Amino acid sequence: MIVRLGLNLFFLVFIVLLLYIIKKKVNKPGYLDIYSSLWFLLLIGSQWAGSPYSADIFTLFVFYLAWISFLVPSLLFCNTNDEECSIDYTYGLNANRLKLTLFTLIIISLIVNIAAMYSLSGSLNFFKFGLIALRLQGRKLLDEQSTIIYQLFAKCFIVYIPLAMIGYRCKHINKFTLFVACVVGLLTCIITLTRAPILSWAITIITASSICFNVTKKRFYAYIFFLVSPVVITTMLFGMDNEELLEMAKLYIFGGIKAYETILNGQYPDISFYDVKMYSVDFINYNT
Repeated sequence: MIVRLGLNLFFLVFIVLLLYIIKKKVNKPGYLDIYSSLWFLLLIGSQWAGSPYSADIFTLFVFYLAWISFLVPSLLFCNTNDEECSIDYTYGLNANRLKLTLFTLIIISLIVNIAAMYSLSGSLNFFKFGLIALRLQGRKLLDEQSTIIYQLFAKCFIVYIPLAMIGYRCKHINKFTLFVACVVGLLTCIITLTRAPILSWAITIITASSICFNVTKKRFYAYIFFLVSPVVITTMLFGMDNEELLEMAKLYIFGGIKAYETILNGQYPDISFYDVKMYSVDFINYNT
């Protein structure tokens, strides 16, 4: 208990000082606020949530190091004389290559998602479950049939949405193209009727826009509300009582820490099928 308390105090004090230094250079809401708020909630909340969500000392140490590793590079890119981070987006940026890369990623993402849905259409029981079949059966079928191409490109909006924002900032693409990139990213998230990809899409837009544009504090928090609220509303519509809702919230928010802890301990699912402990490149096994 004392060791855990000391670990938390040491890292939290260090991170607060680090954030104070960074915020003196860039005084606007953005990715630092998002990441630090989420990481604080995960680390402290998981310990308060109790078993089975409370992580061990080594896992907390790794997560604190990840938090610090994310913050430190901001010291290099933030300008003391400008509220925006002084990243030169135009340095070495070729408009044609940017457009080609952007459109290629979007098209490949659409193709692999359409192909996946086509392959699932004959296996899903739409007559019995309707669209809910995508949630009840689709996730399992996708996991079973997944390939390395699907793993790499199905949800690659985390790459092409920020790339589209950079292109729009540099006036290499127009607002409509940026809008299309965001909409395509959303469509690839909702086809299996699961909330986690939608939340990932929302966080991608919020984070990228805060870096690429000079977003005011009021607009920044408005973005968060309008992008994250659909996930919350969808969850509330599931018709669960308060206790069930609380347990599901704990699982969604804090379950990831324990899941990562099993990887650190070499106890990840299906370990008996592999003779090497390289779970992070496990997607290679889906190549067919």
